Amino acid sequence: MTELSVNETLGLISGLKIPPAPVILQKLHAELQKDEPEVQKVANVIAEDVGLSALVLKTVNAPVFGLKTSVRSIQHATSLLGLSNTINIVAGLALMQSLGGSGNDEKMWDSALLTARYSAGLAQKFPNVTADEAYMLGLFHNAGEILMRQNFEQFQHFRLNLPPEGVDNLTELEQQGFKTDHAVVGYYLARTWGLDQPVCQAIRDHHDVPRRLQESVRTDPEEREKMMLCVLKMAEQMERIEATGKSDAEWDMIRDDVLAYVGLSEPDFHDLTDSLSEIIQAA
Repeated sequence: MTELSVNETLGLISGLKIPPAPVILQKLHAELQKDEPEVQKVANVIAEDVGLSALVLKTVNAPVFGLKTSVRSIQHATSLLGLSNTINIVAGLALMQSLGGSGNDEKMWDSALLTARYSAGLAQKFPNVTADEAYMLGLFHNAGEILMRQNFEQFQHFRLNLPPEGVDNLTELEQQGFKTDHAVVGYYLARTWGLDQPVCQAIRDHHDVPRRLQESVRTDPEEREKMMLCVLKMAEQMERIEATGKSDAEWDMIRDDVLAYVGLSEPDFHDLTDSLSEIIQAA
């Protein structure tokens, strides 16, 4: 799919309130764009927010990140993971702080956090996607839902009346009712916050996976996005099974495409689900 311009995206979501990137993220991106960004300056910016710093350390020390040593400080995390990787994790966690929410939003964040953990664990198994990117994508991919709930009075009613097993054409139904959908809204949020293009496109395309995987473009960014999409959809299914014990209607439709792309049989996928579930539940 052709990359949407900012103006095209704005046309699709005209009237919606999109929160600007938090100041901490603006500072981090400004440092990263310098010719010689400094690890210490990045660490100092993150460390200014005590609550966020604690979340970063808790996150990177989780077993799904696969680090062989315990991270003791933000500077240690930045030195060990690298600047971009650390900022990706900060972006995902800052999203939760920025959008907040209660009730159904809190349930969404619980789901997003578990999906993010599965995504980070899966990233250790496949090429072209890192744990920090996968974790951030797990947190960001459905953020458009919260923004649509905040902007459209009827959105909550619409979502509550969907079948409990889910649907395989969710964004189409949202477009019919609201002239936009949560994937497009989440895409613009990611663009506004300065996320990398493959991550933004994965957010935009996460309900359009079969068509995306079948495209023949072979550039590195395109392949990164495709692998991110596969990791995300596998993680969503793992989260769904853990939360409800049932499969999702969309997964049933895209399963063969996703597993074929990553080279897994269905029994292999079930084994991988079990092993990651044990790691996450033991943490």
